[in-house]
Order: sequence, then C-alpha cells, then structure tokens
Amino acid sequence: MIKEIVDFQEANLWKNINDGDTIKKIILIGKYIEVQGKEKSWEYLADINMKIVALKEINNEDRIKLENGKIYKIIGELKKYKTLENPKGSNQLKVKEIEKVEDENIYLNTLKRKEEILKRKKIDILGVIKKKIVKKEKINLLYIVSKNFTLNNKKRDILNDLYLNESEKKILKYDFGLDFENESNIIRMKLETSEFFDKKRVLSEIRKKQKNKKIDGLVFIKGGGNDLDYFDDIVFCEKIVELGVPFITAIGHTNDNDLLLSQLSDANYNTPTRLGIGFLEIYNSIYSEDIKEELGSAKTKNVIFMFIIVILLGYSIFSTFFMKREVKEKNETTKIEEVSREKNIKIEEVKKEEKNNTTKNTLKENLNNLKEKIITPEKKESNNQKNISTKKVENKSKKLIYSEDYLYTVLSWKGYRGERAIQEFQRDNGMKVTGKVDENLLKKLGIKIEYK
Repeated sequence: MIKEIVDFQEANLWKNINDGDTIKKIILIGKYIEVQGKEKSWEYLADINMKIVALKEINNEDRIKLENGKIYKIIGELKKYKTLENPKGSNQLKVKEIEKVEDENIYLNTLKRKEEILKRKKIDILGVIKKKIVKKEKINLLYIVSKNFTLNNKKRDILNDLYLNESEKKILKYDFGLDFENESNIIRMKLETSEFFDKKRVLSEIRKKQKNKKIDGLVFIKGGGNDLDYFDDIVFCEKIVELGVPFITAIGHTNDNDLLLSQLSDANYNTPTRLGIGFLEIYNSIYSEDIKEELGSAKTKNVIFMFIIVILLGYSIFSTFFMKREVKEKNETTKIEEVSREKNIKIEEVKKEEKNNTTKNTLKENLNNLKEKIITPEKKESNNQKNISTKKVENKSKKLIYSEDYLYTVLSWKGYRGERAIQEFQRDNGMKVTGKVDENLLKKLGIKIEYK
C-alpha cells in the first residue's frame, strides 16, 4: 500500500511527472476546501503548507459527506497538466475513495510543527550588522538569491533591485559583503516546483559555507511570482531554523509577508528593493552618528577652549583691578599720613597757643585778686548797702502783676479752695500767714513773677 502523504511537496509527488502523466494510485491526507463561484464551485485538497490539489470526478454520495475545513483521506489517481493560467503545470486528483479522518493527529501533528518553530527566539541581526560596521569588522553574510531571469528579452538579476547607483552598490559590496562579481557568498536557487531536490542542494551548500567560516547571517532574496513554494514549505523552514544562524528575508511582493520563512525571519523586508533601502539606512545612520560625534567633540573642544580664554581674561581683569586698588590704597595711605602729619603740626601749634593763653589768663586773675585785696572792706560794705537799698527802691517802685483767676486755679489744683485758700497754703508750706499775694507765694505756686 502506498504511504499516506500529508506534505505534498516533501513527498516530491511531481518530480518525474510530465504533462499528461498519471500516478495510478495515491493516498493524500489534507484539508477539504470548497470555493464557491457565481456559476460553479471548485474543490481542493490542501496539505499542511496549503499546497493544493484539485479534486475531480467526486460522486454525489461522497460530496454530500464532505465538510469544508475538515480532514480527509482521499485515494485516487494523480494527474499533471498545463493550463494558460499555470504553464508550469497543475495537479488534479481523480477521486476514487474518500474517508473522513477521525483521528486528525496524522495531519495536526505535522501542523503543530509549524506552530512550534514560530515560537523561536529571534536575534537582532540588524544590530549585529551595525556593530560590525561601526567597529570596521568584516561582515560574513550568505545571500540565497533566485537565479537570473529574462524579461522583455533582457537578462535581469534581482540583486540589481537593491541599489540605484554605483555609489550605493559599493556600500553594499564593501560594508555588507555582497560579492557582485565573483558571487563567492551567493547561492542561486532554481525555485521551481518540479525541483524538489534543489532545496537539499541549497541546504547542503549553506552547511559547506558554515564549515569553512562563521556566517553572521543568511539573506533570502526573491522577487514576486508563483515560485514561492520554498519559503512556505515547513520542512525547508525547519531545516533553516535548525542551522542556528539568524536570517533576513526579502521575498516576493508587499503581500507575501505571510510566507512561513518570512514569519520566522529575524528581520523581514517586503521586497528586495526595500532590503537595499534598509541596508543603506543602517549605513547612513552610522555615518550621521559619526558626524554628530565629530561635531560633538569639536563643540566640546571649543567650549573648553572658550572656558580657558574666559578664565584667563577674568584673571587678567581681576589682577589689573586689584593692582589698581592696591596702588590707590597706597596713595590714599600716603595722603592720610601727610594729612595726619599736617594735623599733628597744627595741633601742636594750637596747644602752644592755648598754653600761652592760659598763662596770660592766670596773670590777669592774679592781678585782679591783688586789686581786690587792696580795696578796703569799708568800701565793700558801703557798696553792698547801696545795692540793697537800690533793689528795695526798685521793688517798691514796681507793682506785682498776676491773674487772680489763674492764682486760685493753681491753688485748687493743689487742693486749696475757698476764701482761706491762700492762708492754708502759706501755713502748710511754712510761710508767713498773711493771706496776701506776694513774690514768695507766686514762686511757691510756680507762677511767673512780673512787675509793672
């Protein structure tokens, strides 16, 4: 009995099948898919990589049993034929028997392999590349690239999509190690469905390169098209992951990011053109950082230089200021000393004058004293009597003036009221009690004495 097949590509079903050839009996296990159209529907069997085989001649009884998305084992005849839509050939399975797979582990276990490898820990391969360029170390990248092709009678190389001019090409060559001329680090892939063994060849060549020298990373480059089976094949993807080398993908068009290898990659670019732009961006970022560092160091040097100049200028200004101040202080000290000398001279002169004046005054006083001693006592007494009599005459001739109201007001302040206020005040203050207003009373009350 033929082995049950769940991975159509891995089983190499189409290796020796030419157009119109048939495999008489084959057993395929896959997911039944029905696609409804406006007028008719199409039925397929898909393997774990979603590679499909068109189902033909299904009898009505079997068709009723089929459920979209369920797993089935189908026995039939496999035929390959070419169409206008697919000139490389399509596959058609003429159904003989259909059996629903109750134990889906046969299919699902293989499907789980895909889930497991998608859990792989990714490496910052772009960071590794950048560090090597910064350190000016050689980068060992191995490029797995589709073969050259002819388009509009012109031979084309997908690597030309990575750059716009010779300057960019040189950067890719010298900084990213892409050997355009000798292709020493390039492996070309046939990328045809019929070339199953080309996968093994590619894996074998990668391993050989690994033995010769350490590889920093793999780079898969392929333009858009139908030949993308390599990159969605679970077995091939598993083998790439098992190499233990980080890898970059730039496969197909912008809508080909769901390819298994693209999902597994450490860095994915939508197209080969985008890969070239990404590499050049890494280079330019390093170059701009170098310029910034140079400018930064130049700025730092300028700042330090300016700082030194400012310190020197400050020192010269302060030293000049303090020198002037010192000279000024010396001048002021000299002036003060001169002034003090002049003052001392003047003080001495004043002291001499005062001494002379004192001596003169002393002589005058002595003379006056002698004169007083010479004058007779009788003369003094007569003079005194004259003065007393003169004062009495003067007082008698003058009339004492005071305000009676104010007098009694002052007495009332002191606690003396009534008709006998004057007598009581005179008595209490040890005066002669007369009840009359005289000079002594006014003095005692603190009233100003005035005469008319």
